[in-house]
Amino acid sequence: KTECKNKVNTIHNNLKAVNRIFNIAIERGIITSNDDPFRTFKIKQEKTVRDFLSLEEVAKIASLELVPDSYLEKCRDMFLWTILAGGLRVSDVLSLRKANIDGQIMTLVIQKTNTPHRIKLPDQCFLIIKKFLDKITTVDGYVFGMLDESAYTASAFSLDQLIARSTAKYNKALKKIAMQAGINKDISSHQARISFVTIAAQNGIPLTTIQGIVKHSKMDMTAKYS
Repeated sequence: KTECKNKVNTIHNNLKAVNRIFNIAIERGIITSNDDPFRTFKIKQEKTVRDFLSLEEVAKIASLELVPDSYLEKCRDMFLWTILAGGLRVSDVLSLRKANIDGQIMTLVIQKTNTPHRIKLPDQCFLIIKKFLDKITTVDGYVFGMLDESAYTASAFSLDQLIARSTAKYNKALKKIAMQAGINKDISSHQARISFVTIAAQNGIPLTTIQGIVKHSKMDMTAKYS
């Protein structure tokens, strides 16, 4: 909390993983339940209100006049595409490759849950990604070009670091874009996912359908986002 500046819920998620390690150790007889530090320790969690963009705010970002082929324009287009493509996690967006796209059909494996994902991209969504696909002159490659091609053969640990650095840079650009669009919200890559869920729910799409699109393992998470 003091050195890494992590918030309560980030600490909560990290400690849940550590707690699970202790539970496995108890199950395997490595330690006893009396040795478990979580036996008398409650992991704190805070209720949060997640910012999302309205349809009008998304339109403001879409209508921004940005320098053609600039990094800001690339980030804006990637953000809009993420919303239109069903709110993919940023790790999956950054890792998206030309081989994952066949016409308007996108097929990939979700990194967080290791589950297959196949969806037909809406027309407007496909027009955005086609602009990036047309720039790839090789047989395959990262669609949005935020990751160096060397990341494709990197270890899982190195890939996580590269994605984290690219995401941090991307989030800084999104804050500039929001400012230019006159949107007074703390925008980051995750807002694309939350905004898709919220806008879809507001337009009457059933939560079960939305859950299937965003690949939430539990309906509670989809309901919380919306």
